[in-house]
Amino acid sequence: MKEILVDRQVKNFTDDNLPDCFKDVSQKQWNDWQWQRDNSLRIYHNDSLLKKQEILKKITDAVSLPTGDVFNLDKVLRSWDMLITPHQILQIRRKLTEGDKESSLALFKTVNPSISEGDEYQQIVKLKIDGLGTGYRRKERYNTPENPQPREIRRLYDDRVVLTCTWQCPTGCRYCFRRPEALIGPKVNWEKGLNYIKKWNLTHSKEEQVKDVILSGGDPLFLSDNQIKKIAQGVKSIPGVKFLRIDTKYLAAMPQRITPELAEILGKYVDLMCFHFTHPAEIS
Repeated sequence: MKEILVDRQVKNFTDDNLPDCFKDVSQKQWNDWQWQRDNSLRIYHNDSLLKKQEILKKITDAVSLPTGDVFNLDKVLRSWDMLITPHQILQIRRKLTEGDKESSLALFKTVNPSISEGDEYQQIVKLKIDGLGTGYRRKERYNTPENPQPREIRRLYDDRVVLTCTWQCPTGCRYCFRRPEALIGPKVNWEKGLNYIKKWNLTHSKEEQVKDVILSGGDPLFLSDNQIKKIAQGVKSIPGVKFLRIDTKYLAAMPQRITPELAEILGKYVDLMCFHFTHPAEIS
């Protein structure tokens, strides 16, 4: 079993860096990923204008940075959702305290929609639908009447599949072409995906079997430990599957999620973790 070490010190904070909206939080609460999730600041595109303004003011006060063009709410936030975690807010404030305003602003920009994105909404929705072309490229080969390819599965190579476990994420990344679904996306039936892979491998030769499964989303670590364990066990039990990896943003957006309990599960079942970092200042 692979060993994953969890350094709890990286999650510590100082009261001097906390914004007013988090002044009363305890160290125990701060280190609790579920508290981080429940206290993230979020704006949904279908919120009222008044609510958007209220939450946006809370966000901009918390990060202590100029809001710039984000106040054009009618154009931008009618299309896009916005989500930022307490950990991200603290990291932005830390860089500002250190005198690194450039990094602080860069971190805020990763989640803060700009005016130009208001015009690009439909283009990005189309990109979300088309994805990497996996909906059309070699579709007939992978989507058969005997084994229909569910929406939870994306395939581009014979021996590899991407299994969508959830559409939800800890934060709203501006670069993500799945943004329209990432925060309030539809329910995912990952069991359909597992059944598809299993049936494919049982009905194809060893050379044609799926050997590499990538858990994606959304973000797989949004799920509970038990769900992650169940999915990982299901993948590893499929004949022919040799490799399981997970793509996640949590180490950058909410490192509190990497608990000793989760690390034990990942160490036992997962062969490779791919962590998404947009900027060096995200490393805490």
